[in-house]
Amino acid sequence: MSGAARLRFRGRAFSHKMITPYYQHDRATIYHGDARDVLPLLPKVDILVTEPPIGSLYVQHNGGLPPTLLELAICKAHVSFIVQKNAVVDFHALLSACSGAVVLDPFMGHGNILVAALRRGKNVVGIDLNEDYCNETIRRLEECL
Repeated sequence: MSGAARLRFRGRAFSHKMITPYYQHDRATIYHGDARDVLPLLPKVDILVTEPPIGSLYVQHNGGLPPTLLELAICKAHVSFIVQKNAVVDFHALLSACSGAVVLDPFMGHGNILVAALRRGKNVVGIDLNEDYCNETIRRLEECL
């Protein structure tokens, strides 16, 4: 398969173009890059929890109006929670789903959502454009692992 690889995700094999994680651990995966490039290559996850960036971000779409990047992210999860800017969130209640569920934050920033999810027994996947944010999030996640 040219430009593609056979991978396993939660015991299921799937094919997609190669994407290399910036950081990989048994319970945490971080991608440094544009969510528009990374999201289409990821398999579906259990829970999306994110505080989306301000403004409209669009992905390429064949026909019709382009979906927002947030809509693309929502399509990747079975359950989605969108956190409003500066909202007070009870992460314990929000992340009370079964242990081992995969939580995606495609706009992870400083990694607050991923750290909260990891502390509650979830596996986490984060994406961010800013390499400094990726490194800070990795440092914080390693403190929890």
